[in-house]
Amino acid sequence: MGYYIDGYGSVEFDKADEARLVQVLKDLNHKHELKTGGKFPKSGDPYEDSWFAWMPSKYHEDESLDTVRSIMEMLGFECREIDNGDTIKLDMDYNSKAGSEHVFIRALAENGVNVFFSWTGEEGERWNVRSADNKLETQSSYLTWSNWVPDTDEGPIAEWNEVLRRLADELTK
Repeated sequence: MGYYIDGYGSVEFDKADEARLVQVLKDLNHKHELKTGGKFPKSGDPYEDSWFAWMPSKYHEDESLDTVRSIMEMLGFECREIDNGDTIKLDMDYNSKAGSEHVFIRALAENGVNVFFSWTGEEGERWNVRSADNKLETQSSYLTWSNWVPDTDEGPIAEWNEVLRRLADELTK
């Protein structure tokens, strides 16, 4: 089971900050209270007993994880890297069960990374997150419905059909 979310957005940071940011993301693994996965009964080893969703329990020891991109991809993001000279921008997509992505995005925002994401939950709810003053802000969206009205041949379908008719008329001239 689980709750599926779909998101897209970006993170952008100075190239000179990447090693520091990688360490910030690896240091999250020592904050066991933030982790969303775990086993029962507990063994007493906090790294074996709890983990971030989709992440190996001791990912912080993996020396091949040496870029922000590599860590975010392990977390489940699809990343496209754009080199902007002195900065790196990662355009990112996420389409999976909700896991620990928010914890990692918040850590980046709190460490000076420019962050913006739009999210949609499996029940249609929508929200955005962005960084501002080294904090993560959230913005929610609410869907409202109009009153019920009689269904007629007038309306969006009729308008669309009229557009198609006009285009066809123009193409046959």
